Amino acid sequence: MLQMWLEKSSVYLYEEGRLPVLLLFLSLAAFRDLQTRTIPCRLLAAGAITALLLDLCGITSGRAAALSLLPSLLPGVFYLLMGLISGAQIGQGDGLTILVLGLFAGLADTVLITAAAQFACAVCAGLMLAAKKADRNTRIPFVPFLLAAAAGLYLKGGRI
Repeated sequence: MLQMWLEKSSVYLYEEGRLPVLLLFLSLAAFRDLQTRTIPCRLLAAGAITALLLDLCGITSGRAAALSLLPSLLPGVFYLLMGLISGAQIGQGDGLTILVLGLFAGLADTVLITAAAQFACAVCAGLMLAAKKADRNTRIPFVPFLLAAAAGLYLKGGRI
């Protein structure tokens, strides 16, 4: 009986617990990104550990495979590499946040969320340039756009 309860709890945590925790993580990160233009390492570590624990629930319940975690890290690795290549035009915190997002959302949803966030950020930057509220060198916090895209995917009835 205990084993059956643990199994059902693992399935519930894996399937239903991911999105609220992801949105909480992104909300905290977006708040800090807007305030200080940084994302604390403790928050990133807490998000990664929580995501890995939820992934462990999915692995133990048979809902996920351990090897499926590796491809989900690719978008974050891509953003980190682009930050290095561009001379830190893309912040390390953004790349690390996308790594954690990948652990929560998987490869497909992470690509959707980052693409939508990138598009929204470009539109916002264009509007700011047109209104002369910014110039080419103005740094725009990216994590709030990730939060909006993840919330939009959820409201649209998407996965995660």
